Amino acid sequence: ALGDHETIVAQCARNMRLTGDWLVPYYLGDAYVRKPPLPYWMIAGLSYLFPNDPQTGLPVTTLVARLPSALAAFGTVLLLWKLASSMFGQIVGRTTAVVAASGLFFLLYAANATVEMILTFCCTWAHVHFWFATQAPARSSRRKRHLFFFFLAMGVGMLAKGPFPLVMVAMPIIFWWYTQRPFRVIASSGGRAWRSALTRFFRELWPRTREAFSSYYLIPGLIVFGLCFVPWMIAVGIKHPDSWDLWNWQYWQRAQGQYDDTRPRNFFYYLPVMGGLILPWMFLVFEAAASPWMRKYARQRRGLLYAGLWTLVGFLVMSLMTFKKPYYIGPVIPPLSLLLGVVAARFYSQPFPKPHWTPWLKIAVILGGIGFVGGGYLYLREEFPQAAVALTVIAAVAVAALILACLLYFKGRRWTAFGLTAASSILAFHAVWYGCGTIIDNIDKVADLERVLNEQGISKDTPILWVHDRPDGRLSFYFARCPRPMIQPEEIVTKFVDRTTQKDTLKNLVIERTEQLISSPKPVYLVLDREEYDLARMFGFATNACVIGEIKDSGRPGKDWILLANPAVKEHPN
Repeated sequence: ALGDHETIVAQCARNMRLTGDWLVPYYLGDAYVRKPPLPYWMIAGLSYLFPNDPQTGLPVTTLVARLPSALAAFGTVLLLWKLASSMFGQIVGRTTAVVAASGLFFLLYAANATVEMILTFCCTWAHVHFWFATQAPARSSRRKRHLFFFFLAMGVGMLAKGPFPLVMVAMPIIFWWYTQRPFRVIASSGGRAWRSALTRFFRELWPRTREAFSSYYLIPGLIVFGLCFVPWMIAVGIKHPDSWDLWNWQYWQRAQGQYDDTRPRNFFYYLPVMGGLILPWMFLVFEAAASPWMRKYARQRRGLLYAGLWTLVGFLVMSLMTFKKPYYIGPVIPPLSLLLGVVAARFYSQPFPKPHWTPWLKIAVILGGIGFVGGGYLYLREEFPQAAVALTVIAAVAVAALILACLLYFKGRRWTAFGLTAASSILAFHAVWYGCGTIIDNIDKVADLERVLNEQGISKDTPILWVHDRPDGRLSFYFARCPRPMIQPEEIVTKFVDRTTQKDTLKNLVIERTEQLISSPKPVYLVLDREEYDLARMFGFATNACVIGEIKDSGRPGKDWILLANPAVKEHPN
């Protein structure tokens, strides 16, 4: 089943099909313009090729909702294959494609209906064309063609997730444009050449700027870039004037951390996240990060610097932002996969030197694998108790396969070890996805709420108001219900500029609105978390409401759902 966040995308696409309005996305009965429409367009368009959902009879199924991400992941792997082959040769191209396709990020987000994989494809698409433009003769039709597609990919990326391409494409390319030649001086001559590198940087500053306008058609390119998304923004802004406040809240305020979901995460938050997203190839990451500066990779330095600065600048800019989410760093994984592909091709092509401590290394690998499985079980028992045993068994089999790959590498069967490593990652992911996915995604909680609503005779079109958090969209997507937020985002963005410092004011608004609804002469149904309900009773403003259902959350007791009805329900039953 789709996750809660995935259903926002799927439901917006479904509403486009139902209403025929492809300009303004709608979610839970309201305009949902805080995010650009590209994923909704793609899903809605593909849904014409597939039958309607058998449970609801409505267009857009779970498969259709995830299909654009799967296609984007496949396309990104092909782009990396082509780019790596051009930069470093066919062997590295194939190696990079396997490294990317078997990495956790691609496996996880290829099967996720959110926009992350589509955005990653657009950013990679843009970088690929810019690289090929730099390799084409000046003013040639080949360069013009690649630059057109570069700016087009950037604009399409803006339709995927707003200003992210500016961070993940424009900033790395600008930095590379001005620094790659000075950096190559330092890489070839060492740190003592920093004066020469600095002199070259300032000497070439104006010529490189002039070249961007004259030979890389910056002004016409920016026009192509803007034409991709600005007309949509203007049209939506005219129809819904509060869109500009929503976009400011969604992007600028988030970047500054003025968002109530902002958690204190340090500058290096994304380092372990990136390490996890490139599993099982993390053991190569240190050499991959250093490869642009290492002498043994001197012949590949220009391409490595391009991939390295693409990775580094994207990481630094995202790390400087206060609001951080694990998936925000996703577009940095393709260039990191390029670096890993170069190192992996060398690692698996050259024989292992077999020092005298090789037996101890084998023992360490085996003990490390056993420790990982044991520690993982203890963690899973706390976080996913229902799936802990099954997940541990899958992890044990995957670790055993990786240990076997290590032993094969020591015996000289290096490319067999490479294939086994990639295959074990892919098979382990799919075993978890298909074997334990229904336990982890917690769709049963939503199904239990639907059962309670049916038992109470509450009709499908009756609004179910979520008191504080965003409603769980799966109630709408899978059960055709009408969940609504008690306070609309449009109301919040017009009243609160910095929700991190105005939490108490927002909380008072929630309390006041809840009291009004409970006292309303019209029937009202409210959903609260257990923690919110206990707090409401403590302050005495939920005492008149009647609890008509309690939906358990097996993993998080404090997140049980409490279904309340105000006294007017008894007077005006459904």
